[in-house]
Amino acid sequence: MKFVAALLLFLAFALPASAAVTLSVDKPVYNLGDLIFVSYGISTDADIAGLTELTLRCSSKELKFYALPTSLMAGQSVNVAVPGLSASLEMAGSCFVDAEVYSFDNSLRIHGSTPKFNITRNIPVAAGLDESYMPGSQVLVSGTTHKSHNSRSTVSLTFLGDTYSAPVINNTFAYTIILPHDIATGSHELAFEVNDSFGNHGSLTEQLVVEPVASFLEISSAGAVRPGESLAVNVSMLDQAHASMQRQVYVELINSSGYAIVERSATTPASFAFDVPDGLAPGVYSLKASGEGLVKTSIAVVEPTERVSVSLAGSELTIANTGNVPYNNEFVINLSGTAADYQLSRHLSLEPGQAAVIDLSKEVPEDTYTISVPTAGKAIDAYIPDRRSPFRKTADFVGITGAAVGTGTPAIQFILSPIIIVAALLIIIFFFSRNRGKTASGNSAGYDKEIAALRSYIHERHDESQREAAKPELSRDEESVKRFMESIDKDKPLK
Repeated sequence: MKFVAALLLFLAFALPASAAVTLSVDKPVYNLGDLIFVSYGISTDADIAGLTELTLRCSSKELKFYALPTSLMAGQSVNVAVPGLSASLEMAGSCFVDAEVYSFDNSLRIHGSTPKFNITRNIPVAAGLDESYMPGSQVLVSGTTHKSHNSRSTVSLTFLGDTYSAPVINNTFAYTIILPHDIATGSHELAFEVNDSFGNHGSLTEQLVVEPVASFLEISSAGAVRPGESLAVNVSMLDQAHASMQRQVYVELINSSGYAIVERSATTPASFAFDVPDGLAPGVYSLKASGEGLVKTSIAVVEPTERVSVSLAGSELTIANTGNVPYNNEFVINLSGTAADYQLSRHLSLEPGQAAVIDLSKEVPEDTYTISVPTAGKAIDAYIPDRRSPFRKTADFVGITGAAVGTGTPAIQFILSPIIIVAALLIIIFFFSRNRGKTASGNSAGYDKEIAALRSYIHERHDESQREAAKPELSRDEESVKRFMESIDKDKPLK
């Protein structure tokens, strides 16, 4: 037993005394101007009479900033809060605090250190915005600065080329901005910068989104158009900043009575053509575009247009007034056949939309013709049968064609026509004289059909000759014919 007690006593005096030191700092990040607060604790199982020293060790700076005498009895412990150390620019970077506790007789020396912390001049900044805004609306911008201290600082906001300043109070700031009414659609940058007197700096960039608003409607056209042509139209929708938008619009061509002549819908920007109807009256018309609550008008002029279209169905030639003014002209048709060429002339008076039909089979002999009209660009090849009256055929046989159709020298035809007519009438008179009294009634009733046909042909020839030349004076023979025809008109018996 004495041996065991002696051994324990030897060990107690032979083993060195043990002690421990622990350190901590108040936060992991410090800004310039912050106070770094360090605390440490010492515990020992032997008496200590010595000194505790604290050293700040950073990437580019090492500083002994604290020393405190330390006197402890065995089994005692102590906790010490060190006065704050101001962070400066030369300390920037990763740092820790090292502690050394040693006795004056150098019999005891212990070490400890804090976890690493950062010293930075950067200030984190955060801001909150709504998802999007309308032009002219009020925008409330609020934000925070995550400084490690609450010292006063300022924040500046740059938006649309203007800079606005505000204080940062308790690490918070706020702005109220009125957006311009003509602000461009899309994203706009808001740049925040925070500064304080210690040289700390923070920045943030956010995006403010502006929605488009349909603000302007534009419509234009070629200005002037003719019936049957296409009127080129351009229409566009613009937002508050005059930027093009894709929107649905409705476009109308309206007359002076407010009636829509043509209409259609389109998606802007659009370029299209309105087909102007044939016969549309000349004048000033309104082009109207509407959409998104906007209305815009422009002017279109329909020019006075004299125009006809020609079509052939069988032997019938149709002349239609496709213009927008009355057509009152001499209409000439050229027919080039295998046997002879003809030129047919008719005076036409057609209102817009009206048409006249000429049956060519009643005007020219049977043949295959190339039919052309000076007002039409394309000739037509067609077979024309002969449905003319016997008198027309006889006239062609002897060289009489009248004023409407010409194949030879017009002057000779004009001279021969009345002579042959008189000769034909004299033959008829002679025939009537030979057969006088042979009818039951003793009058000319038996020849009504022939006389009516003859009279129709004479009137037709008279009208045509009036258009071709001045009416000649009647000869004595022609006076006889006239009196004979007047007696037929009066339905008098022949004597």
